[in-house]
Amino acid sequence: MLQHLGIKYSGDGENYEIDHMVCQYNTFMDDMNYAYGGGVDAHYSVDRLVPNQSTCLYKSDDGFGRTFAISNDVYKAISSSVIFGAFKNEDSLRTRPYLMAEMINFLLGITTITSLTDLMNNEAVSVMNYPNPFTSSTNFEISLRETENVSLEIFDELGRLVHNESNEEMAAGKHIKTWDATNQQGNRVRSGMYFYKLTSGEKVSSGKFMLMD
Repeated sequence: MLQHLGIKYSGDGENYEIDHMVCQYNTFMDDMNYAYGGGVDAHYSVDRLVPNQSTCLYKSDDGFGRTFAISNDVYKAISSSVIFGAFKNEDSLRTRPYLMAEMINFLLGITTITSLTDLMNNEAVSVMNYPNPFTSSTNFEISLRETENVSLEIFDELGRLVHNESNEEMAAGKHIKTWDATNQQGNRVRSGMYFYKLTSGEKVSSGKFMLMD
């Protein structure tokens, strides 16, 4: 079966630690490297694969192929030795929905006019929250197209404001704010669901995240 997909089995990945999946240059996954958090036991299917007729889309940080695409006049196929759900959502260009969307576009033969990078660069502001869930601290990665006054507010599940960083001028580019799970008085808050509200100019972004003991 693997031969029909343009790949062949090279070795069991069970005993190898895999931290990152590195995209291969000049493929439709270019500039979309991912952190891998699925583990290395057999359950996560991280076998080593090598190309036969296919194109390697991703290699793990140990240099071995893990994801491949093949295209000919009859069919297109993508085969992977890793579980996509184990890719970590690290930032706005490296999320599982974007990854799956690009693969679906490939299978359907759709060529997008605007790349993911261009799309994100055209947004006035974007924010990613990670890790989520978290135990000690969590990051808010804020990307701005232009200089803006930015406010970050965090609320508990009852809607009470527990943390506020208001009206800070930020230059265009990427910024990271870290919250250490403390309130305005410096006391650690209880575990549970929390919500963030990021205001940049007239644009508001929001999301939820989980604090665990």
